[in-house]
Amino acid sequence: MRAEQDMDDSGGKSINDLPDALLQHILSFLETKDAVRTSILSRKWEHLWKSLSNLEFHQCYCKAMRKIFMNSVERVLLLRDSSNIEKFTLSCGIDDATRTRTWVSAAVNRNVKELCVNFYEGGESESFVSPLCLFTCATLTKLKITSHGVLRLPSSISLPCLKILSLQHVVFPDEDSTQQILNLRTLEELKISYCDWKNLKAITISAPKLRSLDICEMHRNDLRGSDACHVMIFGTALTFFSFSGGFWDDYCLFKSSSLVEAYFHVYGCYERSREIAHRAYKHIVGLSTVKHLTLTPDVLKVLDCAPELFAHTPTVMNLTSIRLSDESFFEFLIFTTVIPSGTFSTALLILKLLVSLVSS
Repeated sequence: MRAEQDMDDSGGKSINDLPDALLQHILSFLETKDAVRTSILSRKWEHLWKSLSNLEFHQCYCKAMRKIFMNSVERVLLLRDSSNIEKFTLSCGIDDATRTRTWVSAAVNRNVKELCVNFYEGGESESFVSPLCLFTCATLTKLKITSHGVLRLPSSISLPCLKILSLQHVVFPDEDSTQQILNLRTLEELKISYCDWKNLKAITISAPKLRSLDICEMHRNDLRGSDACHVMIFGTALTFFSFSGGFWDDYCLFKSSSLVEAYFHVYGCYERSREIAHRAYKHIVGLSTVKHLTLTPDVLKVLDCAPELFAHTPTVMNLTSIRLSDESFFEFLIFTTVIPSGTFSTALLILKLLVSLVSS
């Protein structure tokens, strides 16, 4: 039975008296399936969800519920009105690639601004081809793609408003298309997490407006040698840079004169440690203009594998603070005052001593 009342039991106004715009704003904080369920409350609520600007769909892992999930997504997209979509979130397995592409296309056709897709491992996720309209969307400002297969990209990409890009667990397809997606002219924030560069030999990241870059390597069992991908980063506008990994591929940072803060974490280095030490050293050379640097103890342990490097540590001209940080071990701040130019080697030696004291 529908309960439509203008007054509550105390004689005051009910939630139904709030403006539709405010009620829709409240509904925007709910997962879409819960927002749709409010349609049974009263005639006023029956159509409110149809103008929601934020749509969020999360499929459970239960196989028996997958068909229900797919039908419910299509029902929402079919019954929704023609207003624009601000944010579209889709987290699911790909049991029917055609239907999944249709959902993404529906969001793009409604001038979506933020799009987040997370495709589970297995099913058709490894061969999934995103709709072409996704990579030519004129309104998209934020894009996050999590997948477990090759990121199949068109030969031409045009995302004139994209500022934030996050790629997770994807396999980059080739140099040309990867170069395009990582160097969009409007890009300001880029996050590359657990991605596979195996199809690439060399790639350049040089987006002219890029201010924040976060790279977290996919763990590998072996260090890539001559077949490693050479990732060259030209951070002309970069103010924040973070790297976590084992240098399974080769990364170099150039022209980062605007760099303010950097985080550097090395992990999973068990073999060919001297080669890793030299790759890490090249990485530190690229941080020569950073002001605030955070290292983890493993960085120092790796550099220890090539002690000759400490005799040629680079000058870090603008460095004012170094943080030695390990969330599972200890965390404290070293050097809160200005560190004179050329004393970076001394700073590293002090940090090495602190690591040995805490570890003993």
